[in-house]
Amino acid sequence: MKRLDDYLIQENDQDAVVIRYGEVILNLAEAAVELSTYGVNDYLAVAQVAFDQLRSIHGGLPAKTMDLEVVRHERRIDLMYEGFRYWDLKRWRIGEEKMHNKTLKALYPILHIDETTSPVSVYYTLEKVEAPDLATRVKWFEERDYYCPLPLSKSPGIVQNDGWN
Repeated sequence: MKRLDDYLIQENDQDAVVIRYGEVILNLAEAAVELSTYGVNDYLAVAQVAFDQLRSIHGGLPAKTMDLEVVRHERRIDLMYEGFRYWDLKRWRIGEEKMHNKTLKALYPILHIDETTSPVSVYYTLEKVEAPDLATRVKWFEERDYYCPLPLSKSPGIVQNDGWN
């Protein structure tokens, strides 16, 4: 128990754990499906059981046969708002297809007050509009974005990745 107390009062040199069980299962499912495309089916049954268990934990969703698109969709939903989407697009090499010159939308809440009823009826509706901020409204993803720029000043003699010259 001493280590937990040290960790909670920040007197420990170990980093915080930042991986959830759901992410572990989704990583297993993705790896198993990818390996099965190369004829390695050793992990598919284990991953399917864990994948179905994860779906049942999340609201009692029914079992679903895994394929690449199903696993990718489940990752997108389960890891929403956790900052994985950009890295998934890079890893799957579909960033250009999904994000190049895409105008993003936002939900705009509209307040309605109906004074003709007693008591007064107050409710909101949501309207889909273009994202208000120019920095977030148009997203782009180019071929070069699959690779990061290299710090050439710190490593002379290395050739820069394509597109970052």
